[in-house]
Amino acid sequence: LLGGARVRTAAVPRRLVYLVDGSASIDPAQRAWFARRIASLERLRPPQMERAVAVFGADTRLAAPVSREPLDQPEAVARALERAAVTRTATNLETALLSVPSLLGSATSSAGLPAAPGASQAGRTAVILLSDGRETTGSAAGVLAAVRRLGIGLFPVPPPTFGKAAAVWNQLAVP
Repeated sequence: LLGGARVRTAAVPRRLVYLVDGSASIDPAQRAWFARRIASLERLRPPQMERAVAVFGADTRLAAPVSREPLDQPEAVARALERAAVTRTATNLETALLSVPSLLGSATSSAGLPAAPGASQAGRTAVILLSDGRETTGSAAGVLAAVRRLGIGLFPVPPPTFGKAAAVWNQLAVP
């Protein structure tokens, strides 16, 4: 009676999207690491949370549709990533991020009714971005505010560098 109870609430995403870089800058060892990482994260995902897997290069394709089924076998994840036929000659993070709402389908409320006007269908969506971040077209920095307004939480996960390379050359500018 002396003080009110303190109540904390946390916004838990309703959907999870693994957005995977399928461009030529990702080598086979990194692709295998992506598959293992997704499988390990899937073992931790709550069963009531929906997930989807998308691959991007110059364009973006759905590799595994929105589902609650676990995708916890690295071999199955690797096959799904390989089947997504994207143009691997470029990396367009801007298009990939802006395509997340369309990948999730139409907006509905938890009761199955259409979402309220102005409500984002992607609201409370977490995107795990598995990429080296080397974009060749578009500008991800230019759309980050729009992504935030859509209710999308973005969590980048860069792959480790494999092989004997001690350094990676991102760009060379010659006058």
